[in-house]
Amino acid sequence: MANLIIESVSGYLRFQLIQVGLENRLFDVIEETIGKTTKQIANEANCDERYAEEWCQALALGSVLNAVFDNAFKEYTYTITGATKSALLELTPMLRLVNSVGTAVPDVCKNFSSGAPVFFEKYCNVQKNLSDCLGPWYETHLKGVLERAGINNEMKNILDFGCGMGRSTFALSEIFHNSTVHGVDLDKLSIDEARKNPKCSERIKFHCQDASEFATTGQQFELICFFVCLHDFAHPTKALELCQHLLTSDGKIAVIEMAGKEEFSPQNKEEFNSVAISTLH
Repeated sequence: MANLIIESVSGYLRFQLIQVGLENRLFDVIEETIGKTTKQIANEANCDERYAEEWCQALALGSVLNAVFDNAFKEYTYTITGATKSALLELTPMLRLVNSVGTAVPDVCKNFSSGAPVFFEKYCNVQKNLSDCLGPWYETHLKGVLERAGINNEMKNILDFGCGMGRSTFALSEIFHNSTVHGVDLDKLSIDEARKNPKCSERIKFHCQDASEFATTGQQFELICFFVCLHDFAHPTKALELCQHLLTSDGKIAVIEMAGKEEFSPQNKEEFNSVAISTLH
């Protein structure tokens, strides 16, 4: 157990150092084949040399960077493999999302005894990072997922609950060209950002409302969507029950959540990340 805790601490520190590198463009200036000194890295990234030196040394010890002593420079030079650089690029949205979740840990600790929710404004940039993380998936895969579920006919009205900054709402409007899509979210900052998006049109309408409040508007929809958000509702079952007042007679509900087993089992170690993030937000 002591080794596991030490590994967790090392992983946390490596994660934070990667965040520093992403935010300060350090990974952008380190190459795969040409080793650079910390002075060169600091100059190209416009960073303090002492900070850059310690950062490079730490990530070399953490197996993210490669360090080789250069006899010409009389000091170590640093490189990064193409595979590592590609992985960092691909995973940057997820890394930033996890970092956002971590910023509210003190508030989560305070609310553990009362069970009170921790609102999105406590998480630094979480809605933007969530949007950046999920947006490409909506744009690439959502249409195919809906088609496999038999949801491929044109509809007049679509409702997107928990729309955040609207990436799923815009994706739905591109899939169903003749539909009006309503995005609903309780977070005002997210709705404000969604309304600023240049993709907005007369077919896309955003509402800053609670789901129960929106259900009283009397509107009806052929499709109601909950995309990676139902687990955040205070009462998910009640949210689904609201849909009976909002659906047309032949309407459908589409729920997408992170993959997971129906029942908890300590053997399902692959679910650790998703369960941990759910606990912290």
